Amino acid sequence: MKVLCIVSEFSGHIDFGGMGFLRLAEAMKNQGHEIIWAAPPVHLSTLVKCGFNKYSFTETAALHIRPFFTTQLLSKHSKEFITRIELIKKLYIEIKLISPDIILLDRVLQIGFLISEQLQIPSVSVGSPGGYWSKSKAGVSMVATPIQDYVEVGEQIKDKLNWNKGRLTSLWGYSAYLNICFLGKSFYDCNQVANSAYVYHFDNRAEDTERHSFGISYGNSGPPEKMMQTLHCLMQIRQLFSSVEIFTGAQEQIYEALKRQLGNSANLHAWVKFSDYFYNMKGLAFFGGVGTVWECINYNVPMFVVPTIVGDQARNANAIERLGLGRCIDATNNKDEIVEIIQKTLCAGTYLGNIKEFKKRENYTDTMDTTVDKIAGLR
Repeated sequence: MKVLCIVSEFSGHIDFGGMGFLRLAEAMKNQGHEIIWAAPPVHLSTLVKCGFNKYSFTETAALHIRPFFTTQLLSKHSKEFITRIELIKKLYIEIKLISPDIILLDRVLQIGFLISEQLQIPSVSVGSPGGYWSKSKAGVSMVATPIQDYVEVGEQIKDKLNWNKGRLTSLWGYSAYLNICFLGKSFYDCNQVANSAYVYHFDNRAEDTERHSFGISYGNSGPPEKMMQTLHCLMQIRQLFSSVEIFTGAQEQIYEALKRQLGNSANLHAWVKFSDYFYNMKGLAFFGGVGTVWECINYNVPMFVVPTIVGDQARNANAIERLGLGRCIDATNNKDEIVEIIQKTLCAGTYLGNIKEFKKRENYTDTMDTTVDKIAGLR
């Protein structure tokens, strides 16, 4: 079976938890399926490192609905819309020439689902539990029915392309075939969609040993000043930890600024493997990306989420507090309150127990192998 995996430019979206998108593609490859990636160049090194040698480096950003969330915005960005239509045409031809049996689509590439419908190729949404998701100032949330604004925008796109199949219904692409995510059912706290797979693939290497360090991750999205306040508060109780580990990802300016500011009082890291550090971590502060949520759960690390309005960060922060996996630090918290939140959470033993409970197999519907079987059955 020939499988086309299409991923967006966002670094975390080749992940979605434990490198879930990549691991899923590897599991399919190991069962003899042909895997082809359509991805922006930013993912080249990762794909090569993982042994994938069939890829097409395309600007998959053309498959976003952004910024055309309404027909009014579509009219406002009319020139950009014309350019987008031409890019969509090129991607349509490219996918048609590849002629895959199945398409695995990053959840944010909504127009990709229209292409799969038009070509009558089964699609799988990766990173979503299924259902209809809407965007607001507060972030993303699940709703009961298709979002009419997206439906109307989809009809205008189809009209320009002379297409007659498919609908845009959700901020996160909703597949009628299969929707895959890598966190448990309780994390999404919504009515389970019939064609959803909650995939269990924790490696459970975390040990109940005494831990000594605290981490802060700046990730690749979110205003650094919000995390900077949390860092300053953490340094007030620096004596509680043998080390403070700061992960700046690709943000070189933040790395250099913190290096000058903190000197030897904290350890700075750019791109690293979390597994090299999480086993010794008492807690981690971060913006709330689902990939980092997965790593914290895998290594039994209580979370301190400093959410922004980017993507699903605010929604993830609410889920973490609701499930007792950590605490949310928001704009209403002053410095004294942040220090108190960190100290009280680290002293409470309940968070570790809640994380272990969340990791139980019954909170998930599938393994990687059963998910591969479900995808193969869509042909």
